Amino acid sequence: MCIVDGIIVRIHRLPFIVDAIDQGMAPDVIASNLYQSLSTSITDSASRKSSTLLIMFSVGTIVGSVIFGYLGDKVKHRRPLLMFSVFWLVLSTVLFMFGNVLWMLQLARLIQGLSNSCIWIMGMCLIVDTFPTNKVGKQAGIIVAAHSFGFLIGPPVGGGKLNSCPMHNSDAYHEFVALFQTTGYKIPFILCMALNIPAFIMQLLLVENKKNPSEYPSPGRLDDISELAFSTAGSEGSIHDDQSIETEKGRCMTYLKLFQHNRLLNATLMALLQGFVTAGLENSLTIRLASEWKYTSGQIGLIFIARVIPTFVSAPFAGIVADRYGSKVVVCPFWLLSAAAMVLMGIPSKSTIGGIVPLVALIAILGFSMVAAMTPVQSEIACIVRSHNEGGEGDSSMSRSYGLFNIAYAVGGIMGPLTSGYLYSVIGFFWLCVIMGCTLLLFAPYVFISIGGRRVNVS
Repeated sequence: MCIVDGIIVRIHRLPFIVDAIDQGMAPDVIASNLYQSLSTSITDSASRKSSTLLIMFSVGTIVGSVIFGYLGDKVKHRRPLLMFSVFWLVLSTVLFMFGNVLWMLQLARLIQGLSNSCIWIMGMCLIVDTFPTNKVGKQAGIIVAAHSFGFLIGPPVGGGKLNSCPMHNSDAYHEFVALFQTTGYKIPFILCMALNIPAFIMQLLLVENKKNPSEYPSPGRLDDISELAFSTAGSEGSIHDDQSIETEKGRCMTYLKLFQHNRLLNATLMALLQGFVTAGLENSLTIRLASEWKYTSGQIGLIFIARVIPTFVSAPFAGIVADRYGSKVVVCPFWLLSAAAMVLMGIPSKSTIGGIVPLVALIAILGFSMVAAMTPVQSEIACIVRSHNEGGEGDSSMSRSYGLFNIAYAVGGIMGPLTSGYLYSVIGFFWLCVIMGCTLLLFAPYVFISIGGRRVNVS
């Protein structure tokens, strides 16, 4: 499901559709004619309007995180909500396919953000329900790697984002659009809807672990079940009464209580900073590559692959190590490495030794280290919630906690491009990288102090 989500999120960033609408053209004309007519000039107006699509996606993510974070903690089974997200993805795809005015595209991105938030929140909660806490990191790493894979293959399949902005007046850029150029405008969207079919079937076959707890006892509870089999009737009644009291206490977790825990605040801060740095760098580095090296959008897209490919290794690796030795062992070194790579990224230029090679290497290091530092946070949230529920077995506010993580990342995704775009025009790319790297260093002490240690087997 995360692979499908990653593809669809990337495949819909089609600025030439906005430019076609802006110029009064129908976006569903013959693909080759549209591509040739728009590849020479994408207006500043289209650039600004395309940026609203990114903002609407973040707004949808924020709103959806609040809604589904609340619903996920109230409903008994989370699978129906996850299946409902497939419907929203298909709806957003249909709006993109037939949209011929800007508001339809914006609505599609808003719905897409709602669906994206539901997929992440419900998906992580299902993993936490299924695996013990000291195994969640590995599974989260697999999920992050799968999502990165979707982000990697999305642009060449259906299209990329606009790599120009009002502050940069060079020729407009365009990404190679494989299916769009060869088969027509609507084919990429039909592919998106087709990809949802196997995802929906797998969700139908999914059996939630918490739906039938007696049939699927987790390993950490086998000893408890054996002891209960030899207990007396009176002691059984006492145990069940105590468990009922503990469950009721566990359900009293609220947003206020969640914000009182430094570890959860730290997790949301890390998500905010990751969204800020990632989105800000994507915006400014694109302009840098186009202005300094005169790269086309296709060449820029290839360079950005260097940031994605290392995550296939770093995400599972970080999850496994965090499960065994704790989050602190992973987060601390890779957070510092991310800050260092961010600062050094402003140095390479066309005139420096090695040309583009050092910059590509730094992009790869940043992609590896940032994802490695953030992957343990997914399982960290599960530890936080369970440790503050009575008995260590409840999951009250689990969905809301992951919702807060999503909200923080979306807010960072809005702040990043706005801040980096302004700073780039005022102080240049080098000092922008220094500021962003120093921002990571500024919050490093709080991150290191608040991040958790070794995990225990809590099922």
